[in-house]
Amino acid sequence: MIQLLWIELVSKLAAGLILVAVPLTAIKVMGLPRAPTAFWPRLLGGVLIGIAAATYMDASVRLGHGLSLAGSMVINLATGLTLGSMLFLKQGPETVRGRGMLWLVTVCLIGLALIEIAYI
Repeated sequence: MIQLLWIELVSKLAAGLILVAVPLTAIKVMGLPRAPTAFWPRLLGGVLIGIAAATYMDASVRLGHGLSLAGSMVINLATGLTLGSMLFLKQGPETVRGRGMLWLVTVCLIGLALIEIAYI
């Protein structure tokens, strides 16, 4: 269980830091629709960093006082299903690369959620 929390921490922290540091470059590299400003990608990056911090609290500092594995599972499942729904309804990016990246993220999030369900 602790290993899954560390995977959660590293993946969310890395994505959050990238979105905060170079948001427009990150969405361009992934082939996602260009945002008019860096506000929303940076806001998402800040949220991901916050979730990573809560995961750190749960995994090491005060076990059980941060984001639990069940919380991570729900976040992953909700995000994966939301992304998958948007892609299925063709409301995602127009580029093949963008759609491919988001399908990959969707599969990874739902897969990780299913693994986490087994450990809850």
